[in-house]
Amino acid sequence: LTNGRLGRRRSRRRRAGSVGLSALVALLVCGSFISSPPAGDAYHQVLWTWFDVAGFAPKIGLYLDAVSVIWVLVITFVGFLIHLYSTEHMEHDAAFTRFFMYLNLFVASMLILVLADNLLLLYLGWEGVGLCSYLLISFWQEDPQNVYSGRKAFIVTRVGETALIAGGRRLHLVLVEGAIRELDRLADARALGHVEVSADFLGFRHYTVERFAATMRHVMIGFVGWPGTLDDPVFGGLRAVAHTQRRLVVVTLGDRGVQVFDGRPGGADRFVPVDAIPVEGTTVGCGDAFVAAFLDAWVGTGRGDLNAAVEAGKAAGAATTHWRRPLPDPAYGPDAAAILSTLP
Repeated sequence: LTNGRLGRRRSRRRRAGSVGLSALVALLVCGSFISSPPAGDAYHQVLWTWFDVAGFAPKIGLYLDAVSVIWVLVITFVGFLIHLYSTEHMEHDAAFTRFFMYLNLFVASMLILVLADNLLLLYLGWEGVGLCSYLLISFWQEDPQNVYSGRKAFIVTRVGETALIAGGRRLHLVLVEGAIRELDRLADARALGHVEVSADFLGFRHYTVERFAATMRHVMIGFVGWPGTLDDPVFGGLRAVAHTQRRLVVVTLGDRGVQVFDGRPGGADRFVPVDAIPVEGTTVGCGDAFVAAFLDAWVGTGRGDLNAAVEAGKAAGAATTHWRRPLPDPAYGPDAAAILSTLP
């Protein structure tokens, strides 16, 4: 807001320098994060309470973990380069100050988006990004095409936010250590009351029955890839947890089949055999494909047809065995796909 009171030379140095300083601070924070990880592998700071209505009191809080550190570095360093280029490119534009106000707001909105510690604040950052996209794309308003393009971008982000709101009712986690801690944090903050949580217990060998039970308190559907024998006491413990907590636990057993422990009211356990097929490519991604197809069918059938969901998962998992790489060749782009198709 003070840019208009400064000369152009001082103003552009200030704008590019402020984002450059942010990038430098982000680099220092990243180095500190690696050399001296914080307790719980994350920094969390609540700045103030946004508002308090009938016990609903969202906070303005920031949460910095390993993932958000990477995104902060990307946003600040790329943002600095854009600012540096724009100071020369926009030097003689009459709306020089207004452009950089939008650009600064864009960087700030992205940082809010990746550092927010709750969905409401994340949504605020998303709205800021959408608004700035519109303002920057349609910046030269004299050209009707720019206004049309800005409006199109604004509509696309509105569609995205609708999906964001709808997706906020469902949460799927791959339970590496950081995700487990975040799930516990959300549960402690009572932020999961309206959310249907499903989870892939990746690397189940690190779990005990007790730890599995503690995590399943917050999870409606659990997916477990089980490499052991069926008479293992831990395998029986999975069934006990499902029925004690009235949860749905889907255990994939490779080419042996799929065991479903359905502890929901009226549910019944079932074993679904699979037809063993030759692996022509890779088994990497079979479990992920099973989970994705299962959840897609589960939600698509209104959570009523468990058999259809299992069959969809089986088909997707089997299809991945024909892939010669972790993804189908077309996923690598047309040029790479053409080269990959000639390789054994």
